[in-house]
Amino acid sequence: MVTDETDSDVWITGIGMVTPVGVGREESWTGFSEGRSGVGPIRSYDAGSEAIRIAAEVPEHFEEAYRKKVRMPFARRFARFTRLALFAGEEAIEDSGLDLSAEDPLRIGVVMGVGGGAVHYMGPLEEALSGGPLSLEDVIDHNFVVKTMLNAPAGMLSMRHGLQGPSTIIGAACASGAYAISTAASWLQSHRVDVVLAGGTDSTVSKLTLLAYHRVGALSSANELGSRASRPFDRDRSGFIMGEGSAVLVLETARHARDRGARRYARLSGSGLVSEAYRMATPRSDGSAMARAMEEALKSARADETEVAFINANALSTPVGDSAEALAIHRLFGERARRIPVTAPKSMMGHPIGASAAIQVALTAMTIRHGLIPPTANLDHLDSGIDLDVVRGEAREQVVALALCNAFGFGGHNASLALRR
Repeated sequence: MVTDETDSDVWITGIGMVTPVGVGREESWTGFSEGRSGVGPIRSYDAGSEAIRIAAEVPEHFEEAYRKKVRMPFARRFARFTRLALFAGEEAIEDSGLDLSAEDPLRIGVVMGVGGGAVHYMGPLEEALSGGPLSLEDVIDHNFVVKTMLNAPAGMLSMRHGLQGPSTIIGAACASGAYAISTAASWLQSHRVDVVLAGGTDSTVSKLTLLAYHRVGALSSANELGSRASRPFDRDRSGFIMGEGSAVLVLETARHARDRGARRYARLSGSGLVSEAYRMATPRSDGSAMARAMEEALKSARADETEVAFINANALSTPVGDSAEALAIHRLFGERARRIPVTAPKSMMGHPIGASAAIQVALTAMTIRHGLIPPTANLDHLDSGIDLDVVRGEAREQVVALALCNAFGFGGHNASLALRR
C-alpha cells in the first residue's frame, strides 16, 4: 500500500461535463446523485416508425449553453461531438483555475477518446448517393472536412487555447475515454508535459447507428419503458440505450498543481489496460479479462484489493456483459466482493460510447470529493446471479479512499482506472 505522493503523481484538478442528465458539471452531478434518467423519446430525428425510438440525448438547452460558453467565430460549424467536447473542455479549464496565459503552451497536451464521431452525416450522404432529395453538393459543404474529422475535438481544443503540446484522439470503442485518460497520465509521468486536457466525447444517436447496433443485438428495444429502459444488473435487462455527451478532465503533475495552489478532486493513481482477445461484441463470460484489467490497475497504483471502497461499473445493461463484470469482481475480490459498493451510471446516461468512460471517471472523482455514491437507477429486481452491493434507490454517503472505474469496450478493449482520495 502506497499513499505518499511524488512530484510526478497525477492529480485531477478540473472537470467539465455535458451528459444526458445535465448540461455542465454541477447539473450533471445533481442529476446522477438524484438517480435522474436522461433516457427518453428521440428528439433529433423522426424515429416514430423505427425499431428503436428512445435514446439518451443531452438536454435541449445545451445549444444555448454552448453558444454562451464557447465564444468563438463560427462556433456552430463543428459537428455535435466536437461541440460537446469544446463545452466540456471550456468548463474543465474554468473549474481548474488554470491561467493559460501564465503557462508554457508547449507543456500542455490534449487527448480525447472518440468512438463514433460524426455519424450524423452518414444518413444524408447515403441518401444523396442513392438519388435522394439532397445532392452531394447539399451535404458536402465547405465545413464538411472539419465536421467529420475524428481528431477535430482534440484539434479544436488545442487551437482554441493555443496549446502546443501533443494532441491526439484514441478510438477504443466504449473504453476510449479511459484509454485517453491513461495516455494522458503516461505523458505527465514521463515529464513530456505538465498539464493535459483528457477525456472523451461522442454523439452517436442517429438512425443508421441505432439500426446497426440493433442488428448486432446490443440495444434494448423496450421503447415502452421510456426513461426506465436502461436497467444494469436487473434481471429484466435487455440491452443498452444509445447516448451522447462529453467529459474533459484537467490532469496535472502533483508538482505543477502544488506550485500553482490548485484544488484537487482525486489522484489518478493507476490504470489497467488489457485485451479480451476473444470476440468483437461479446466478452468472456467468466469475467477473466475484466478481472485482469482491475488487477493491473491496482498493481499500477501499488494498492491492495482490500483498499478498494467503491467500483464504478461498466455495466452496459446487456445480459452477458453485466454478468461477466459481476463474476470479474468476485474473481478478484473473493468473499469481499459482496461488500464493495457498486454503481452503474449508464442506467441514467445510456451509453455515450467514446464519452462513457470519461464521464464515469469524472463521476468517480466527484464521488471521492463529495463522499457520495450516486445510485443505480431502474434496478427493481437484482439478477439472482449478480451477488453485489449495488447502490440503488438513493445516493449513499461514504468516504471513498480508493475507487476503481471500469470500461470494457467492443473489440475487447478493457480498461480499469484507480483513483485515490
